[in-house]
Amino acid sequence: MIAWQVSKDTIEARISGLEAAIRRAEESVVELSDEALEYGRLLRTMKIKEALFETLASEYEQALIEEQATEPGFYVIDEPVVPEHPEGPGPVVKMALAGVVGALVGWIWVMGTTGREKRRSEAGEWKE
Repeated sequence: MIAWQVSKDTIEARISGLEAAIRRAEESVVELSDEALEYGRLLRTMKIKEALFETLASEYEQALIEEQATEPGFYVIDEPVVPEHPEGPGPVVKMALAGVVGALVGWIWVMGTTGREKRRSEAGEWKE
């Protein structure tokens, strides 16, 4: 019973302390000007909107990440088509053409070097 009485007195003291704090707060609110009240309202509105913006920005970024995770990394634009027959000359034709071109280049090289040696020998130069 004594513990309850002490607990009751403690609670009553707290209540009286809170009532005094409320009176002081009400007195300070009465002393505030209209501009200060408007500033407080605007500041509170700004903080609420700022928190809303941060939440929406975070959700937007999360949605972008989820969207990129579900999309494939590449797209097939056109399906590949296998040709019905090969285009261009076959390997035998290519080898024959390479042989002819090689023989022609070799013949031009031989003719050029022999002509130069012939002119040197006619001019009396030593063959090196």
